[in-house]
Amino acid sequence: FFNSLFPNYLCIWKMVKQIIDKKARPSTLKADSDKEFILFHGYTGSPTDFNNLPELLHKKFNATVKIIRLKGHGEKLESLYNLKYKDFIKQAEQVLKKELKKGKKIIIGGFCFGGNLALYLASKFPVHGVFSVSSPYKLKFPFNILELRFLELFVDSLDKMIPKQEREMRTTSFFYDRMPSYGLRLMHISIKDLEKLLENLKVPILLIYSKNENVSHYKGVNEIFKKIKSKKKKALIFEKEKLYLDHNLFFTPVKDEMFDEIINFIKKNKLFDKKHEE
Repeated sequence: FFNSLFPNYLCIWKMVKQIIDKKARPSTLKADSDKEFILFHGYTGSPTDFNNLPELLHKKFNATVKIIRLKGHGEKLESLYNLKYKDFIKQAEQVLKKELKKGKKIIIGGFCFGGNLALYLASKFPVHGVFSVSSPYKLKFPFNILELRFLELFVDSLDKMIPKQEREMRTTSFFYDRMPSYGLRLMHISIKDLEKLLENLKVPILLIYSKNENVSHYKGVNEIFKKIKSKKKKALIFEKEKLYLDHNLFFTPVKDEMFDEIINFIKKNKLFDKKHEE
């Protein structure tokens, strides 16, 4: 009798709306112009990953800034367990296509896994530029060990290494203390996907890394630059003792310098003036 009812219970459970933390909600800073930024946060992060960069971009360029909440994020960690790479790709493409149909001039930005999503979109769609912070195109040890992709068969999630400084600066932000083990497979899948697409990337690109962080390897810049056809490209690599293990540069002492570099790159190359398809 119980077994016959179980499928119904399962359906009801799936229909229950997941509660989204108020701190993790997506946001849009609207502007009366055709200029727009679309930002994608990191895996197990939230739209708050970017600190006050969205407000700066909105003000400096009179541009609309959309900070996307990736599927499942802001809910219980278990909400991420069944979400695969294709789910995030589908969401990202839907968001961008909708804005492109409005005739918007769009610059894509992303942090960590969101940085990989940004590079993916820039290689497939007519955007005006892309910037990526700590994009895990090349992973550091031990995350680069392929066998770790199968860790999900043994444990559901892993503790994240979040510096004390970042925690102190993110008291009003949402992020998880743990990462689903599938996240490791997710990163490797996204890297393989990008390897096939980067040769199509022609728009101006800015890559930002910390040399001392513990997840993304800054040498990924060289591999990306070898593949892309962009004539306007720049790499910014921070190397300071204070940044040891700081994966999220948006909550470090160099954040203001990084924000200035992003803004200056956009201004210098006049990214909103025309499409860059050299």
